[in-house]
Amino acid sequence: ILDLSKVESGKMTIDSIPVNLSALCNEVVSLFAVKARQRGLILDYHYTESLSPYVQGDPVRLKQILANLVNNAIKFTKKGEVSLSIKELALLPQRMDGMYVEFTISDTGIGIQADKLAYIFDHFFRVASSFEEQDQGYGVGLYIVKKFVNLLGGEIEVKSEVGVGTKFSFRLFMTLAQSHKTKKFKNKNSEPFIFLKAKD
Repeated sequence: ILDLSKVESGKMTIDSIPVNLSALCNEVVSLFAVKARQRGLILDYHYTESLSPYVQGDPVRLKQILANLVNNAIKFTKKGEVSLSIKELALLPQRMDGMYVEFTISDTGIGIQADKLAYIFDHFFRVASSFEEQDQGYGVGLYIVKKFVNLLGGEIEVKSEVGVGTKFSFRLFMTLAQSHKTKKFKNKNSEPFIFLKAKD
């Protein structure tokens, strides 16, 4: 409720401090490991090895975003798996001071009706279903998630199919932490730079 009040009043501030991205995401997965296991679900985590874990960001807001999405995925999945995937996107123009990161949370749950997807991030919107936890629809949580993603400079999207599952994804440009900045591009498919010495 406090976060909601800050968001709507425009008083929400975003931090930019060194964050170990890999450790933060492992923490989120560990937080819900027991809950997933109790429901008989597989909770897995994919992190691209080439992705630098040290970035500047707001660990509190990022953790809230991921935790909310993972929790919702587990809540609305009766069998199968929930997956958190984090990878670097090779977008152009490439930048040497940071990287584009895509976060994806997918599940094999009940899915969302096509005519409801346009409203999924609306304030207090709920998805009604015959699922065993139908009284716990998507509500203020996703509204705040979208606001936080926007404040971090990204956009969030959702794709879903009833009876198949749902996938939420958002992309952020994340500046490398000062002590881990590199002067070469990370895209392995890029051609190497060749510097030629000018003739006198």
